[in-house]
Amino acid sequence: MAAHLSTGDAIAAGGRRPGQERQWYIHEVMRILVLLLIGVGGLATAPWAVAQPPASTTTGTVVAVPGGSDNAQPPALPGRGVSMQTVRERFGAPERRHPAVGDPPITRWDYADFRVFFEHDRVLHAVIPGDFPTIRHRDELASGR
Repeated sequence: MAAHLSTGDAIAAGGRRPGQERQWYIHEVMRILVLLLIGVGGLATAPWAVAQPPASTTTGTVVAVPGGSDNAQPPALPGRGVSMQTVRERFGAPERRHPAVGDPPITRWDYADFRVFFEHDRVLHAVIPGDFPTIRHRDELASGR
């Protein structure tokens, strides 16, 4: 007498539904590759794999860049999708709020070091304004020089 298995029996017997063998195989291959890559990555930290410093020393002159600071960090900017309320709580009240324009409404808040653009009440972009070099010829714009 032959036994007839239902779909539920097939799941219990093999752990996978019929037709899922390919997905299971791909998953297992990817898992093995990840484990191999982790193992190979571990070899790079072995003591014999660490690069040795050069035997000679080099001397030079430290040049200070005008207007720059050695430890100057760009200000932390609010991330995309953060609410206006969260920006206000984290960075305080903006120095200037521009009225919303367009559809969807785009609003700009100006802080001392950066600008935040909102779509409705969520951050769309946060930028640090800068003094960009003058483009003297339109070909410079295309070439990125």
